[in-house]
Amino acid sequence: MRYRLAYVFFVLLSLLDLGLTCYILGGELGRELNPIADLIVRRYELFGLIVFKLAMIVLIILLCESIGSRRDDLGRFISRLSVVITSVPVVLSSYQLVAYAQ
Repeated sequence: MRYRLAYVFFVLLSLLDLGLTCYILGGELGRELNPIADLIVRRYELFGLIVFKLAMIVLIILLCESIGSRRDDLGRFISRLSVVITSVPVVLSSYQLVAYAQ
């Protein structure tokens, strides 16, 4: 594995996103903003969302590894970008929970 540290943060943030999403949707405190994930939640409920999120984790890591085998700089960039992008829903969900609690 080429970008282990980025993968660790990516997986941790993805799982945190999944946990926060399940908590928010389960408590009916909000809705899924990602239209693809929302469709999956409506059709397959939370189990489908879990499968979708885990599949995305695997897909992104495989993509980074594949690209990184040819262009290390681009693979590293994509792995880091995935961390940044995945942190956005975690921050927004956390803010939503704090705002809801007040």
